[in-house]
Amino acid sequence: MKSIYTRNIGALSLPQQRILFTRTVCIIGCGGIGASAAELLLRAGVTSLLLVDPARFTEEDLNRHPFATASTQGKFKVTETKRRLLAIQPEASITALKQAYPTSLPSYDLILDCTDQPSAHHAIGAVCTCPVLHAKAYGYLVTILLQAPNEERLAAAYPDLRPIRHPAGKLGLWDRYAASLLAAHAIAHLKLEEPSAWEGSETTYTLPYSVK
Repeated sequence: MKSIYTRNIGALSLPQQRILFTRTVCIIGCGGIGASAAELLLRAGVTSLLLVDPARFTEEDLNRHPFATASTQGKFKVTETKRRLLAIQPEASITALKQAYPTSLPSYDLILDCTDQPSAHHAIGAVCTCPVLHAKAYGYLVTILLQAPNEERLAAAYPDLRPIRHPAGKLGLWDRYAASLLAAHAIAHLKLEEPSAWEGSETTYTLPYSVK
């Protein structure tokens, strides 16, 4: 085992770490939450990743995206995220797709839905035959939703398909908080030996600090 992962042992057992090495994860949406979650999963030992996002960096990404810099303006988020992840673990297997979301998906152990519009959640939930983890960050609340195979939790959580208009203010720490929770839930499930252990759930967290 490479030394990059030795400090994981203790938080993970050696068998659990070996299981993570075999897992494959698709991350749809490589904004502040998706890219941060991808980095956390890679550092935990999930080295087979598919990254999906059609967007390019803009100046507005600089306050929250972990890989946004002055030099990445106008570049695709997925290609820059892939480049930065390979700089951490060059032997990782990472594929980058410049599209909104796949119309069909091969078999993955887990899908991370890091998009931010109801139409995308419905589309992703409709084509996935594997578990889907979704993070929703609004205000000072973060909700982590797990849709197990053959469930329709994503569609039920977003019955209104009209586009969501987000508030203007958004600190980068909110995305990092959501990404950390999302990655923690992902690792907790990915380290399980039996796929039958997946069960749908929804958990809401409140940021401990707020600006008043």
